[in-house]
Amino acid sequence: VEVVTGTDATLVCEVQASPAPTVRWFFNGQPLAVSPDRYEQVDDAKTNQYKLIVKNATLENIGAYRLEASN
Repeated sequence: VEVVTGTDATLVCEVQASPAPTVRWFFNGQPLAVSPDRYEQVDDAKTNQYKLIVKNATLENIGAYRLEASN
């Protein structure tokens, strides 16, 4: 994903599971603490899409993101 510094980056994963899964995001192998001013998690079980929005992205946000889903 390419992002302009200072803009939001949206990462989208599609997960199909029944029942709807519990999801957790990781950044560089570490659990990501979702906070309203920095990271927003949007889960839509109807479309099976799980999004992480990195707000006001900076160079510090460069790395490997991963979604873990379980139920």
